[in-house]
Amino acid sequence: MENENEDLEKLISRVNFYESSVDQLKKEIPKYLAKQSELDKHHKSFAKVLRAVGSSEPNQKLQNALFLYASNQDALVAAITNYEACEHKANASIEDSRKLIISPIREVIADVSETIKKSTIASSPRNSMKPFAQSTLPVHVKLFEKYRLKSMTTLLTNLVETELRYHCKAVEELSSVISLLKKIDDNDPTY
Repeated sequence: MENENEDLEKLISRVNFYESSVDQLKKEIPKYLAKQSELDKHHKSFAKVLRAVGSSEPNQKLQNALFLYASNQDALVAAITNYEACEHKANASIEDSRKLIISPIREVIADVSETIKKSTIASSPRNSMKPFAQSTLPVHVKLFEKYRLKSMTTLLTNLVETELRYHCKAVEELSSVISLLKKIDDNDPTY
């Protein structure tokens, strides 16, 4: 009986921790992704400045580099839209965690708690449910951990892949600008 209560308490503790983690992520992920999406405005205004500077630049190679950089800023704006899709996926994943993992395990906890309570109150035919509760609790614990890990892995994979897509796009776009800038010879001020 004591072991059964310990197992149940451990499960309750894990579920509470997981639920708290999901709540924190639900609160913070949109804030983080919103900040990433705000880069959109900065990229657009920076591209506009680069074009203005480029249009007045007398050195053709530097002018080309400025225009290419401005064009690449536009490409980065398009890549930032990945953050919006990421937020949608993150919210869906968090809601799935709530509906498909936390709520069902809370029901199991309530059922097992009730069964334990009934079995300690009286030794009656209700005690026949006690072995069933004991045998299913470890299964529910394993399933909870399995789906909790899957859910968190999916959520974090989505976030990391979004970051990588954006930053890889930035490397891809900005590498051409660096190459062009390295070709400019400051001893040859060609106009």
